[in-house]
Amino acid sequence: MQRLQQEDFMLSQCDRIIEGEVQMGGQEHFYLEPHSTLIWTVDGGNEVHMISSTQAYARKFDKNLGRIRPQKLAVVAPQKNQKYVSHALGLPMSKVVCKTKLVGGGFGGKETRSAFIVVAASVQSYLLNRPVKITLDRDVDMMITGQ
Repeated sequence: MQRLQQEDFMLSQCDRIIEGEVQMGGQEHFYLEPHSTLIWTVDGGNEVHMISSTQAYARKFDKNLGRIRPQKLAVVAPQKNQKYVSHALGLPMSKVVCKTKLVGGGFGGKETRSAFIVVAASVQSYLLNRPVKITLDRDVDMMITGQ
């Protein structure tokens, strides 16, 4: 109640009051580039290659440290996507080659959320024996990844 009285007092001191409405779309803390992946098969489908925008890496338990080994922030190695594609296609991980460029401005959003796009593209590429590229536009990316 006291705060409302303060606001009323402050407004009464103004020379002019402008009233209106402002509507803004939702704001999202988001990575700079949308999720994207390119996958193709090699050797008649016996091997799969991909380029993916991901920050996913497999963390390894270090027996000497007695815990998960810390990773350098600059390291971007897509072993998680390699593992997911290997599992989805029934191929050994040695037959799934993953490459990625350094991802800047990812803010962690590309660590696990890229997996479903990679798997979806890999199944299509594997079954059709053709290259498949999926790039989400920003609206779809925001809806699907659920940030």
